[in-house]
Amino acid sequence: MANEVTAEPEGGEELTAVATISGSRVKKMGQVEDGSSSGKRPVYKFWMRTVAEADLIKEFLDATLEEAKTKASYPGFRKGKIPPFAMPQFKGFAIHEAMMETAKSTAEAFGIKNYEESEGEFLEDFEELRKTWKEGQSVTFSLNFQGTIEVDSEGAAAIKEEIEIAKESGDE
Repeated sequence: MANEVTAEPEGGEELTAVATISGSRVKKMGQVEDGSSSGKRPVYKFWMRTVAEADLIKEFLDATLEEAKTKASYPGFRKGKIPPFAMPQFKGFAIHEAMMETAKSTAEAFGIKNYEESEGEFLEDFEELRKTWKEGQSVTFSLNFQGTIEVDSEGAAAIKEEIEIAKESGDE
């Protein structure tokens, strides 16, 4: 069962990805009203929808469980054993880390710099995601965040065109 995602906001300018990330979309929703800037670039508000792949979630879960087996000690359980009551916390941590990593990679793929995870707002009900997630399942999520644009949509299209020309001519 796929998770429910929030509705896409009205308006905004759809951005073109510099590098392709399957199932991802980003919209520039406008400049931050307080006039914030990062150096010479204005700071914008963005909306993103992307997918934390099942393999990435599993990778974070396996690493977390492996670390917990060596460091954690649960009363009434042998060393190296993870009690069933602790699994939801580990699942939640793995999902959250995969979402953060995916959001950062997606922002970079769309030419967005100065993405701050701490300023991002996940729009889905994280507790519901944690409770319903099953191993092997990817998580689609939406996020509001702020950042600066390294490459505008026209610049991204030009870069993609240059990459295609280089591939065709063998100049990679």
